[in-house]
Amino acid sequence: MTIQQASTSNADFGVYFRNQPGNQQGVYTFLVHPDGTWSAYVYNNTTSARTEIASGSLGDSHASITLDIVINGANFTFYSNGHKIGSVNNGIYSVGTVGLAVDAGGTITVSNFSLYQVA
Repeated sequence: MTIQQASTSNADFGVYFRNQPGNQQGVYTFLVHPDGTWSAYVYNNTTSARTEIASGSLGDSHASITLDIVINGANFTFYSNGHKIGSVNNGIYSVGTVGLAVDAGGTITVSNFSLYQVA
């Protein structure tokens, strides 16, 4: 998918995946921060406390980013503009829903959001 934060926006944004159903609070997120860094988090299913499981630098948080997240079992690999920027192995949640995330007050534009099955 291609994702871009508005020039007037200054918020975390990205993707959540393996979101747990109902009132459960467990989820993984990949978030781009206003300072141009990124973090992947896992959230506790009961308390919603988050733990950073991977992080790195992207550059300008207002630039257009082609973001890909490849999930194969407990292995997550993150790509920005076709370049691998990080990976992590975490098997706490094995299934769940996926969607977009943006903090309050943030504005993003997203195109070409797609899900594919890994062969």
